[in-house]
Amino acid sequence: MSKDDILEALEAFTYTYVKTCIDYVGGDSALVYELTPNTSTGVLRDFLSNVENKRSQFRQAHKFTEIGDDGARRFVRNEDTRLEDVSPELEAKIRAEVTPLKYGATMMKMGYLVTGWDEDFFTVLDVARRVGSGIGSYGVDRFYVLLKGEDVLIEEDQNVLSASVILDVKFEPISAVSRILDKDDPETKAWYDQMFRNEADRAAAAQRALTSYTDPFVGYMVIDGDSYIVRQRSPYKSSLDLGTLTNHRAFTEFVEQIAVVTATAHVRGVSCCALVNESSFSCYIHILLCIISPRIPSLHDRPLPKAQANSSM
Repeated sequence: MSKDDILEALEAFTYTYVKTCIDYVGGDSALVYELTPNTSTGVLRDFLSNVENKRSQFRQAHKFTEIGDDGARRFVRNEDTRLEDVSPELEAKIRAEVTPLKYGATMMKMGYLVTGWDEDFFTVLDVARRVGSGIGSYGVDRFYVLLKGEDVLIEEDQNVLSASVILDVKFEPISAVSRILDKDDPETKAWYDQMFRNEADRAAAAQRALTSYTDPFVGYMVIDGDSYIVRQRSPYKSSLDLGTLTNHRAFTEFVEQIAVVTATAHVRGVSCCALVNESSFSCYIHILLCIISPRIPSLHDRPLPKAQANSSM
């Protein structure tokens, strides 16, 4: 991509992000927006359609697990799964966390597909270390925990075989915000520490705030004093091949849709959309544009809508 194409993509993202945020002011439509093949276009729509149509749950079960000679399901450990053994001592500590009074107490009690604790369902069949994965968290301790309980697809497709739930247990490092507060604002840091028991608790709270159909397995574990965020490994997990964006127009179209998703998550993450008023949000937008506009002068030529009160509230 040329420099002009890059600037055009940055402008498209920034303008779409700001416009989407403004359009949400005073309403609650951000809470129900979902990125699906029906709400997307171009390469992103094709990608989402392919992911949706795959027998993803069945494929995940066959890639990561197998039935042993003893009839028990266990993880497959090879280069393809990037799973390795853990020491018996560490495995025992992880298993000890999977109880209703520990990990179970950190899960949601009400919400999407929340069913409550069941000892048989949460029986741990196997534990393995996951290596060579992640982007920002690359290199941190990460484990997969195989549960006895069977997963069910959202669509409840009776033609797709069910498979055991895989929990993704990942170490949660200290956040950048926490480090800054600890040094520059001890009063706010004290409030921060009262709000979140640990960094994994913060990450779990963030995921619940930013998503609508929140993973019911989100919670955390504490192992040897370190906190680990727990999520279900999604059977729909996949990555878009950016090589399919063969020209800058397709890339810009993709970037605009990512901007909508990003803005929606940020608006959804506030305590209540009704509390986002015009004056406070205008201040936020002004600061954002002051930071970005000098780098993208053409933004000055694109008028943004003014925040309107939404009658749906």
